[in-house]
Amino acid sequence: MLPSDPCAVFELDGTLLRPTLLARGPWDGGSIHGSALEAVLVRALERLPHPVPMLWTRITIELLRPAPMAVVEVAAKVTRPGARIQACAATAIVDGEVVARASALRMRRSQSADPVAGAMPAPAETPLPPPGDCPISAMPSFLDPRAFTGAVELRFVHGDWNLGPSTAWLTMTRPLVAGEDPTPLQTLTALADWAHGISQKVSYETHVFMNSDLTISLEREPVGSWVALEATTTLGGQGTGVAHSRIHDIAGPVARGSQSLFVDERARARA
Repeated sequence: MLPSDPCAVFELDGTLLRPTLLARGPWDGGSIHGSALEAVLVRALERLPHPVPMLWTRITIELLRPAPMAVVEVAAKVTRPGARIQACAATAIVDGEVVARASALRMRRSQSADPVAGAMPAPAETPLPPPGDCPISAMPSFLDPRAFTGAVELRFVHGDWNLGPSTAWLTMTRPLVAGEDPTPLQTLTALADWAHGISQKVSYETHVFMNSDLTISLEREPVGSWVALEATTTLGGQGTGVAHSRIHDIAGPVARGSQSLFVDERARARA
């Protein structure tokens, strides 16, 4: 039985992760939210040993099938060792089936100042107001506050829950795993999944538009517990689309994200 007032998204059960009510997704109360699965895959990746200090530069996660609300086994490994660049992979298994998998690259951290820093200035980006300057935004009424939504606080900078692009600060209000503080990368990964949700092109009431993957390209190591998404969604008119996000933390721009979207009318999606 799931705890009625969980303190975290997952609880440890030996080496396994047991989902609480806060792990549930928006489309099916019997399935684990993609954000939760993505974050625990990154948790496993971050625990891999490395020969020298390294930085994650790219993470791609595929959500392969709905994950029932049951214990999750997560395993990670280095698939291409190296002192400068490593490739890594992780899988999430529920009831004997792989429900999500991640592939990632990490590169050695420079021990000296970047010799080319400043040689080619990055395009100017308008700084975002800090999250404390933005009011807390209410979640849509159709999202269950006892599901993963209940573990997230959102503050719009531009836009709102209506259709179209928007920018918002997000943070997790509950730990990912009981007894642990989520790392900045775990938090960023979980919340980057919200880009298509805050830049929707079709209504939740009439359509299903779910992401089947998430790719994050990192420019530096993220910091802090707040993540901002400048999010836009483009639909191709053939049942698919792409959501793009410029990702910020409290120190400024940090990454870019993209999601492949499946789009369909709700009645037809249930058929």
